[in-house]
Amino acid sequence: MASVTYGMSVQVSGGPQVSVTRSATVEAYEKVDVTVDPGGAGASAVTVDLQPGPAAQMRLMLIKSSLYGPELTLVASDGTTDSDEIALTEPQFFLGGAFVLFGGVDPTQLKLRNTHTAGDATKKASIEILVARDATP
Repeated sequence: MASVTYGMSVQVSGGPQVSVTRSATVEAYEKVDVTVDPGGAGASAVTVDLQPGPAAQMRLMLIKSSLYGPELTLVASDGTTDSDEIALTEPQFFLGGAFVLFGGVDPTQLKLRNTHTAGDATKKASIEILVARDATP
C-alpha cells in the first residue's frame, strides 16, 4: 500500500481562495515519462499503457506536459474502443468518478498526438503521467 497526497489551490485576483489537500491509500501506482515528437497534421499517436483494470479501480490520474495547446491531444482507450479526443491545453487531473468523462472507456491506454510541424525540435512534448489505483477488485 502507498499513500498519495494531492492538493490544489485556486485564487481569484482580488477575490476568494479555495484550497484542498487530500490523501488516498492505494495498492499500486505507475509513473510514466514519455516524449511525443511533433508530426504535423498526420502525426501518429504514441500509445502509453496505463493500467490493466477497469476505471473503477483507478483513484487518480495526473497528466502534465512541458507543452500545452490544441496541437497536443489525447484519447483514452481500452485497446479496442477510444474515447473522444481531448486537447491538452492545461494539466489534466482526474479523480474518482471523473473517469466517466472518457465515455465509458476503461482507460488502460492513452494515445497521445502532437500535430505541431514535423521536425520542430522546440515542439517536442515531455509528458508525465501518474496513475494511482487499487490492484484488486
